[in-house]
Amino acid sequence: MKYIKISIFLMTLIVATGCSKEVIKIEEDVYKKSQQILPDDTYKMSDINEDISLVYGESKTIYIKEDNEYIEVGKTLCSYPKIAPNESSIVFVTGEPDYPGELYLYNLKDHEKTMLLGNDEGSNTPKDVEWLDNKRLLVIRGFGHGTVRLGGEICIYNIETKEVTPLLLPDELSEYRSVNKKDDTYEIEYATWEDETLNKTNSKIMIYKISEIEKLADK
Repeated sequence: MKYIKISIFLMTLIVATGCSKEVIKIEEDVYKKSQQILPDDTYKMSDINEDISLVYGESKTIYIKEDNEYIEVGKTLCSYPKIAPNESSIVFVTGEPDYPGELYLYNLKDHEKTMLLGNDEGSNTPKDVEWLDNKRLLVIRGFGHGTVRLGGEICIYNIETKEVTPLLLPDELSEYRSVNKKDDTYEIEYATWEDETLNKTNSKIMIYKISEIEKLADK
């Protein structure tokens, strides 16, 4: 009933002022967006700045909330999308643990989504990502099929030049599985198989200072 009353009011306003019908359409769309309800899920919300929030559901669907509108960005393989240091964009990895994915960047200003890295038909697929600075990313890449190899090597991806440079290379019986920035450090999960059957792994969290990773990246 409230929606009908608003429509009648707008039509009356148009008759009185001579506005075009396009005004009605825009106003109705804004009203509908303000009443938008997300699918049933458990969500976490992070304020990126005063105007934009990042909303992330247990279904791993990413939304950007801006002006009471929820914009669906995509689904992520990682635990949480990563926000750029300058808050201009987010990055995330799609796919499933046993299926190849891609690395995407979503620009928060123009709402454009760009694929940064593909999966080379599964032979070398992105698994996790974290920001090094506003121009470079730390990306874990590895074999994309199956559930044995969950991680891979850590490389640097330059957003401007699109260059990929190896940074941390595991041996044949180990891999890096996740990378997360926390305060002035990176927490990196490192897993090692007990033998060549690849049936059992031991994992640990390795702590690197951001300055240490930056020095390695700048070599």
